[in-house]
Amino acid sequence: MIILEEASRLDEAVFTEVCLPLLGVSNTSLIAISTPLEQNNFFSQLLMSKKPNGAPLFKTIQIELICAACKELKLLDCPHMTSKLPSWKSAARGELVKTLMENNKDMWLREQAGVITTRDTAAFDRASVDFAFANRFPFNLLVPQDDRMYVSIDPSGGGFSQTACMAACVDASSKCVVVTAADGCAVTSDEELEVYITGFLESLRAKFPNVTLIIIIERNFGGSVMASRIADLVAKYPPVRIVTGDSTTHRRVGVVTTDVVKERGRVDVQRLLRTEALRFTHDHEFISGNAGILQDLREQMLNFKYIYTERPNGSIKAALSGKGFSKNDDLVMAMMLLAFWSAYSMTTPTCLL
Repeated sequence: MIILEEASRLDEAVFTEVCLPLLGVSNTSLIAISTPLEQNNFFSQLLMSKKPNGAPLFKTIQIELICAACKELKLLDCPHMTSKLPSWKSAARGELVKTLMENNKDMWLREQAGVITTRDTAAFDRASVDFAFANRFPFNLLVPQDDRMYVSIDPSGGGFSQTACMAACVDASSKCVVVTAADGCAVTSDEELEVYITGFLESLRAKFPNVTLIIIIERNFGGSVMASRIADLVAKYPPVRIVTGDSTTHRRVGVVTTDVVKERGRVDVQRLLRTEALRFTHDHEFISGNAGILQDLREQMLNFKYIYTERPNGSIKAALSGKGFSKNDDLVMAMMLLAFWSAYSMTTPTCLL
């Protein structure tokens, strides 16, 4: 039996490298208890994790001393759940703690009400993400500006990551960036890569037979060989232009995602979200081989965050990631590729091969 006390405060590596392997041993049980932290915390993610059939991954018991209406308003006082106050909690002491925490509502909600909150480490604010997914764009009104469709392809970097594809265009009338297609797949061979890429592009061409596809291929892990292979595949679906981030005379296909480019991509996505200029087509019109792809993308966007680590010299390094327990960020990376390099290609047309 593995018992985790104050589980949300544990280093995630303790869970993934010590506890998780032990769960593969017969007759092993795990009991984790904790006040929750923000939604990006790995313990909060465990509470929300689902099996492929949608059932909860763990049996969870959550004690919340605040109702849904008061939670939405982030009220410190909720008179509707007082009957559920545990015997070890004192109402009088609760008033004292509330007074001390009145300047930090999120802490009060976590410590006293058992509510999972957001935190400023999140890369995208929840309200803007919710708006983008709630206000879908009608497909029949979509007119790609300059007859261009931007397609990002982020090849798998190994491990549990997936090869992600996404397509979007700037709508000529609304000037919104409208995401029309996305997919993610674990590709393990060249044959699987060909089937996956050609299937995505064929579905895209069925809806947009004449637009020019501006292809953005990430070449960090696969290198130039992988990027060139993907470029050969997409060349079969003209008219096509390939983006290069190589300013040398080699002009290699693909782009490299540095920390600087990743942050600029995040800023571009956040700007689109804040100005309500990022939209998605309706579920029944969205192009994907995965019916739940938009829900996956939304979850990845909400889980995407800054992770701070201390260097040997004492300085702090901030890195953007959405990876964690049963979590990937491949779709978010594809979205940031789209946001940054589409804008770059408009201002720097010489990057198009």
